Amino acid sequence: MRMANFRMDTVVDPNARIEKVTVTASNNNLWHIARNTGTTVKNLQSLNPGITPAQLKPGMELKYQKASEWRVIFGCKNISLSSIAQLYNTSDVVSHSRKLDYVRNLLVRNNFPIWMKIILGLSLATCLSTIARADDASTTPTEKELYDECSEFSMAGIHDCLRKKRDESQKVLAQAEARMNTVMSRWDVDDQFIATAKSNFIKDKQEFLKYREVHCNFMRSLGGPVIGIGLDARLYTCVAELNYRRAKLLEDVFPDLPSK
Repeated sequence: MRMANFRMDTVVDPNARIEKVTVTASNNNLWHIARNTGTTVKNLQSLNPGITPAQLKPGMELKYQKASEWRVIFGCKNISLSSIAQLYNTSDVVSHSRKLDYVRNLLVRNNFPIWMKIILGLSLATCLSTIARADDASTTPTEKELYDECSEFSMAGIHDCLRKKRDESQKVLAQAEARMNTVMSRWDVDDQFIATAKSNFIKDKQEFLKYREVHCNFMRSLGGPVIGIGLDARLYTCVAELNYRRAKLLEDVFPDLPSK
């Protein structure tokens, strides 16, 4: 079996002509220029070899073509049932691989009616997607990974996608914090220790919110001359990553607090 490899790459409009844009004092950043001309930074760099941000000066002319970033196939890789099992079920790879092999044999070797093959195939797909979601919940996505998940959209679409990522991370964190309170309430220690832990947890949440605000505003400021949507994207990915990271840290503590 083979699976396609994907990556984000610049796709030039086949009908686009090579045009020129003049660098100005307010339009002196490659990302900003690319956004305003409907192209990509990679296209600007390709048509203007050796150009760097430090070389951009008002009055300079740059070549560009209309282009956008798309998720494209750049080759294939061999996969097996064991590699699928390892990807989606790291807790019991051997057992899961056998289950996949069993379902495949049912689909391929047996003379089932077409409707039964469809049902078995859909069941397998549902199983894999459920396992994938469970596996994703245990990981902490980085800012880059969050951005890459939304990068197939236009800039406005990326903004909306990342805003949803931020909102989803808020819900994940709220659930982890609520569970933390529940776990502490059932903790098998004297009440005085539970009270102390809960009091410190309240302070911990307050300090996290302060840190997140300061840190993400700092990360947002690193956008430099980028304005509007671009700065919001940096803010959303920063907030989402910190939320997921904190939720994961809390979840890792749960097994250390045995219930009464």
